[in-house]
Amino acid sequence: MKPSHLPAGYKLIRTASLCVNGFSCSHLQFSNGVNTISIFQHRAGKEAPVQKVDSKVTNVLTWARDGMQLTIMGDLPRAELQKVADSTK
Repeated sequence: MKPSHLPAGYKLIRTASLCVNGFSCSHLQFSNGVNTISIFQHRAGKEAPVQKVDSKVTNVLTWARDGMQLTIMGDLPRAELQKVADSTK
C-alpha cells in the first residue's frame, strides 16, 4: 500500500522489508530533504479505526485496512499526517 497524497516536496527515498516480532513488514520512507515520513505495514487480522499514539518526539497513527496493519509516523502536524494515512491504499 502506498499513499496517493504526500505534502509538497516529499518523495519516496527508500523501501525495505524486515521481520518484526515474526511478522514480515514493509517500510516506506518519504522525505523532503529535512523531515521524514515512515509507513510500516504488515498483514493484520481485522479492520480497525485509526488510533493515535501520543509521542513527544513525532506524530504516530496506526490503523488496519484491507487486511493490512499500518503505522505512519512523521514530524508533520497530525492533520497533515492523517491526510497521508487516509490516502494510503
